[in-house]
Amino acid sequence: MMNTSLQSPGCSCLCKCRKILDVQYRKNAGKGFIDTVVDSTDLKVHGNGEWHARKHRATKRRARRKLHLAIDATSHNIVGAKLSMVNVSDD
Repeated sequence: MMNTSLQSPGCSCLCKCRKILDVQYRKNAGKGFIDTVVDSTDLKVHGNGEWHARKHRATKRRARRKLHLAIDATSHNIVGAKLSMVNVSDD
């Protein structure tokens, strides 16, 4: 979109640097009730691409998971998260 190439650090770099990273976490105010927004999305877990599966007629079951998030409507903080199988309903 911006016609720039951005690079992010790899997993090995993050693992090596995790001891020196100073991560500041937001703290909840903890005052009474909060308005939450709940949503879920499907995630495709590491696997071959759709083209590769069609090309080689792979019958391997594709790994999919569903990520459920509860977000504070005012501060936009994630107050709850759960990863489940894709066949779990949102009800």
